Amino acid sequence: MLVSKYINRSVQFRAGVDAIACQVGDVIAVSHDVTQWGYSGRVKTGGSGTSINLDRTVTIEVGKTYKIQVRLPNDQIEERTVTNAPGDTSIVTVSSTFSQIPQEYDIYAFGESGKNVKAFRVMGIKRANDLECDITAIEYNANMYDTDTIVLPENNASSLSTDIQPVANLQITEGVVTLADGTVKNQIEVWFNKPDDSGRAFEYRFSTAKIYLSDDNQDSWKLIGQADGGYFIYEADLVKGKTYYVRVTTVAYNGMESHFASAPTDSIVITAKDVGPDPVTNFNYTWGDLLQLVWSPNDEPDLGGYEIRDNNTDWGTVDSHLIYRGSANKKTLQPVGRSMGTFYIRAYNTSGIYSASSNSITPTNPAPSAPSGLGGDVFFNIAQIYWNDVSDIDIKGYEVWASETNAWAGEEVLVGKTSGRAFQLQGRKPRQGMGDSATSTTITDDSLAGLADDYFNGDIIEIVAGTGMGQQRTVSDFNGTTGQVTISSAWTTNPDTTSRFIIYDRKYIKVRGYDFYGQGNFSSALTVTYEDLDADSIGVTSITPEKILTPCLSALSANMGCLTAGVIQGGCFQTGSGGPRTLIDCYGIRSYDTNCCALFSV
Repeated sequence: MLVSKYINRSVQFRAGVDAIACQVGDVIAVSHDVTQWGYSGRVKTGGSGTSINLDRTVTIEVGKTYKIQVRLPNDQIEERTVTNAPGDTSIVTVSSTFSQIPQEYDIYAFGESGKNVKAFRVMGIKRANDLECDITAIEYNANMYDTDTIVLPENNASSLSTDIQPVANLQITEGVVTLADGTVKNQIEVWFNKPDDSGRAFEYRFSTAKIYLSDDNQDSWKLIGQADGGYFIYEADLVKGKTYYVRVTTVAYNGMESHFASAPTDSIVITAKDVGPDPVTNFNYTWGDLLQLVWSPNDEPDLGGYEIRDNNTDWGTVDSHLIYRGSANKKTLQPVGRSMGTFYIRAYNTSGIYSASSNSITPTNPAPSAPSGLGGDVFFNIAQIYWNDVSDIDIKGYEVWASETNAWAGEEVLVGKTSGRAFQLQGRKPRQGMGDSATSTTITDDSLAGLADDYFNGDIIEIVAGTGMGQQRTVSDFNGTTGQVTISSAWTTNPDTTSRFIIYDRKYIKVRGYDFYGQGNFSSALTVTYEDLDADSIGVTSITPEKILTPCLSALSANMGCLTAGVIQGGCFQTGSGGPRTLIDCYGIRSYDTNCCALFSV
């Protein structure tokens, strides 16, 4: 009967040959990490009679006494008091020397005094496998054999505490809930953290929490619910201005409840306040020729509408800062510049209560980026300039600018606008001249006198016949009074009065986009040098327009009308019936691409 009354635990485990030096009825010492009946393992090499190297790290706490048992090589079990200072260690020193120096692989058990091992009496031994046995035992307490003085043993063989920890960080707040009909009710929200009871025996750990309420200054309490987590809501007809107290106790897995009188307690005074709608979400904008503000609609049943302002104060005030007030979830504005400032939005309910916080956006419409891929095709004195579209949502078109010097310091001029991504720019025809005089850096032709100063600046001059033929230079200055052309670098061979030259027009081109609010960024500069198809540029000994038209087209006169002296009358010659082709008629020469768009005309 004493066994039934005082013995509560039994164990069953399998042990190897070095742990079964016992028989039925023997009292054995059991150590196990899970139940924290001490910490056991094997001794490592390198120790001494007063110092043992363990195969694990153990913790020594302040104010506690620790023991270590070691089974020595002679199978004797000896226990010593640990003398280490508090802290973590794997080398244990003891108060007195062991009778033998502990050897490697000797078994040890370490723990708080009285808790380093748990005593059990062997009740049965059964062979399992080779060199292994299953041992069944019940806990041992010498007091159960004393029938005169019965002492109820403390269940403290484990280092795990049996205290029931209270919850932590208890807080209560006032909340509101809006019912389907728009009615707003107040509620008490209870918040707490579960206790840190990892050092407690499992049956004494947190299982759930009981929530108690008092509305009479703690004279009486009523249980209002339980919470397995750290949150609980109490909904009732709460009285505005009244103080309510909440107390939370811990219920362990064994059903025991923490002490009620010392359980955490908090109080709250109900203000019965109303709350506004949730903050507006997904506040965004699209910007083309107009600016449209959009947002996701709120779903509160008592929603009154939305308000947008350009300041984050004075909500509900009709003044110059009010941008919009209504029930729609979008607003269209007419921008006046690339930036409209910051807009703030809140929702409000039928009671005139606004969202607790605002959402904001700052719409911007960046200037068009610099066009890329700028290139050009030159045919005679026509340049076909092209580029890639910029990724601007409200692009209106492109401006084409030209500079004679590539300085881009105010000398550039706007030569045209287009809504596409190509532009045809006509240049000056090449100008022919003969050298009347020359130096290492100049050549003068009196026939050029009378043109404006700097007329040819930036253009290309080429000696096409006579002394110095084949040389090309850039014109750095032109004197309109004398007809003198100054070049950027000295001639390799100085021209003379036999030197015939041609000056080709050269321009530097930049393109930039523009939208509803102004110009964008310039592209990089493109250099365009014109070459006209006339006798001056290709020479009198080469093919001339007269040579093209007169001999070649006279053979077609039967079908095209009368062709005389190189003049087309009443007919048209084209290189194809459709698609990309060139047409020659009385109006000139024209070339078209696949889409029948004119590429050039002369």
